[in-house]
Amino acid sequence: VSIPDIISVGSSGALMGILGAWVVELSCKWSKGTEEEVSDRSRQLTVVIINIVLTLSFSFVPYVDWAAHLGGLIGGALTACIVFGRHLSSPRAGLFVQIAGFIGLVAFLTGGFVLLATVTKPTRDLIHFCDNYRNHLKDQSIPC
Repeated sequence: VSIPDIISVGSSGALMGILGAWVVELSCKWSKGTEEEVSDRSRQLTVVIINIVLTLSFSFVPYVDWAAHLGGLIGGALTACIVFGRHLSSPRAGLFVQIAGFIGLVAFLTGGFVLLATVTKPTRDLIHFCDNYRNHLKDQSIPC
């Protein structure tokens, strides 16, 4: 979506989703458990935030899809709100976080699909990528 004429591949967006979810999990479970477990969460949160900052700082290098990194981070965090909201000490706050996470995730995904459908105008080569791939490999048996 951020670079409409380029196909974006890689796993970094998914990894950012995991990091975003991890931050929410640590936050929701922050005060639960023994003092050693709470201390361990503090160290984990430090490492996760350092990883997020490093990844986001490299996101604006040419040929790196910053939108995949940011989208993964936001999507992972919102999904984790739904999953881990129940771990908050207050059931009412946990329910609020879960509902807010669900509404946020639906809005985020809807906005992404609307943006993809209305703004992105892929070139003809990208529309027929599978056919180009088949022709390049000279293998018409590749399913599309």
